[in-house]
Amino acid sequence: MSQKNAKEKLRRNRMNDATNQLKVMVLSYNPTLSSRLDKPDILEQAVKLMSSLSDSSKQHYQNGYNAGFKSASTMFLNIRSMPLFPASVMAHPPTLPPAPLLYQNFNLFPSIAPCPNLNPVYRPSVDFARPVTASVDGKPNKDFEEGLNQDEMVAAMSTHMAAGHSAKLKRDGGTAIGEFSKAVELAVRVYGKVDTESFEPYYQYGSSLLDYAIFKQYIEKLPAPTEGFYAEGHEAETNTEGVNTAEAGAEEMETSYAVEEKDESTATAIEKENPDEKKESDDATLANTAIEVLKTARYICERQDIEDPKWQRRTASVLGCLGTLSIMTKKFEEAVEDLEQAIKLLKPLEDTDRVISFMYVEVAGSHLVLKQFDKAVENYEAAYALLNARLEAIKDQKDNKDGGPDILMELKGLEVLVKDLKGAIDNAKDTATDAKKKAAKRPPPLTGDTEVESKKQKPDDPTEAAPAASEASPVKVPASTPVAEASGL
Repeated sequence: MSQKNAKEKLRRNRMNDATNQLKVMVLSYNPTLSSRLDKPDILEQAVKLMSSLSDSSKQHYQNGYNAGFKSASTMFLNIRSMPLFPASVMAHPPTLPPAPLLYQNFNLFPSIAPCPNLNPVYRPSVDFARPVTASVDGKPNKDFEEGLNQDEMVAAMSTHMAAGHSAKLKRDGGTAIGEFSKAVELAVRVYGKVDTESFEPYYQYGSSLLDYAIFKQYIEKLPAPTEGFYAEGHEAETNTEGVNTAEAGAEEMETSYAVEEKDESTATAIEKENPDEKKESDDATLANTAIEVLKTARYICERQDIEDPKWQRRTASVLGCLGTLSIMTKKFEEAVEDLEQAIKLLKPLEDTDRVISFMYVEVAGSHLVLKQFDKAVENYEAAYALLNARLEAIKDQKDNKDGGPDILMELKGLEVLVKDLKGAIDNAKDTATDAKKKAAKRPPPLTGDTEVESKKQKPDDPTEAAPAASEASPVKVPASTPVAEASGL
């Protein structure tokens, strides 16, 4: 087998590997996408993703702007209904359903419903984790609009808002964040930080940061791709020469990937020594910035007429985003408080069942982490009741032939969600039962009298309590224990 043929065979096997991994990854979260996984453009993106992440996936996960992350975001752009997971879903994948089906056909959280994406060629000229200012690190910022009068700034703000929304529709999250950041700065200059007109820029900027944080966290949690056929020995040939040639081709390609990855890496020495600390610091900065921005949006909402349905929806939107961010930062009590307040605001409004169901699921996930299992069951059941009622209504529309393709699609999605929620309820009930059994088996806490009595019964001379070696019952020691193995005994 020639070296050219060996490389071609290697490429085909890489593509098969990538295709299979993509299907497993997608179908494990959303079975309804099976009919879309044979499209050539998706397979091409899968190959790019898997090849760019081979051998050094951790490095790619830590760096949001290297080839691996760009390829991953490009792939998600093509899979337009790929599930997007809030933090609680990632913390409890067996018990929580995919989020976008809950958001489907509802526009309360327009920035969260689609899967966000970074444009493969996008490079923000400024740090998009903060609003655009006149200077960056003491140097003039070329992106800052100087010398504009008030009318011109209002027009520029509208332009940036429109560009941000357009980028959202294209799932270009990086550009959206940059545009909304500029809109926030202009809104503050024109209207002030807490004016009603500043709400929309702040909310869109904060929710876009949340989208990015969720997407980044999801990418980092993707399983590392397998090394492919050459690692598992699938390329074994009866012809020894062919085997050697294929192995040589594989080694050559792997070497080229390693060289490319080395060239792409621009991390400093400190980042190389502490990559985990750097990643955690970046994630914390991103989440904290989003929280700060959204808290400003919430403060604007609090200054409005809360009886106005428009501001009820807006306030609930902000609280929902803050609840998800609290889950991401492991502040589960705050998450429960914000989400329950959002649910209370949404209940009187129309067409909110799906979003309320999603919030119930997030509250339930938070209660699970806090080991408040009965409350988790209660919230799962509330979500199940809402979605099941919607499912029955959809079935009636289908039977009456009133529904089109959208109704059928929603029906399939709801059937999956209701089934998953039923399983989540059963799992939470089992967990609650086990926790109660364990609590019942625990000995009661020692009171003051009991402690004194136990001290009296304890002999002063330890030799009185210890039996002689000949009287002690034999203890069977395992052949190997973790301590012995660790110490080399």
